[in-house]
Amino acid sequence: LFYNTSNGLSAFGTFDTGGNFTQLRVLSFSTGWSHIVKTPTGVFFYNKTTGLAAFGKFSTTGGFTQLKTFPVSPTGFAAGWTHIINTANGVYLYRATDGLGAFGRFDASGNWTLIKILSGFSSGWSLITNTKNGVFFYKSTGLAAFGTFDVNGNFTQLKTFPVSPTGFAPNWTSIINTPTGVFLYRASDGL
Repeated sequence: LFYNTSNGLSAFGTFDTGGNFTQLRVLSFSTGWSHIVKTPTGVFFYNKTTGLAAFGKFSTTGGFTQLKTFPVSPTGFAAGWTHIINTANGVYLYRATDGLGAFGRFDASGNWTLIKILSGFSSGWSLITNTKNGVFFYKSTGLAAFGTFDVNGNFTQLKTFPVSPTGFAPNWTSIINTPTGVFLYRASDGL
């Protein structure tokens, strides 16, 4: 899924094993979605400015069925989540300004179950990505950490990588999990 937040224009397609892209459908969604996250039961759309959220499913041909809308309200999603990560055991929401987190799951109908509010996380993580072995946290200074969430939303930190010549380089702008490893990219110089 490709999405343009300013006009809502979207395209859905597939890549084959040779890297060829086949566009299956052009779609139009609401504007302003800051996060679009694939979960085991569907796709979660979230606007961090307003807290508005929605949940739906794509067919194999790119048809979209919206199952749920979460209005801006005290019973919906709060505004301000900076990261939303699908993990092996649920969905983790994180707010970089103060380190607050939440952990929950969506069912097949798009209903959200909040399992746990999480405090005690460091503020300022700039990148968070799920890997096949756990969740990787990274700050632009080069500080990094790694840990896992269990089914109850409890987090176990397994490793801290301090800012040092033997740690991670500073200023990575993207960290992406792939089937064979983690890809780090720095936009300023293409490294």
